[in-house]
Amino acid sequence: MVNLTSNQWNLVYNIFSFGLISMLACTV
Repeated sequence: MVNLTSNQWNLVYNIFSFGLISMLACTV
């Protein structure tokens, strides 16, 4: 398990959310 800081987790979450929204937008 990687020990990430809150800021790093926030960055990962933002990238994941952006990618997920982008895929949803492409399918619509």
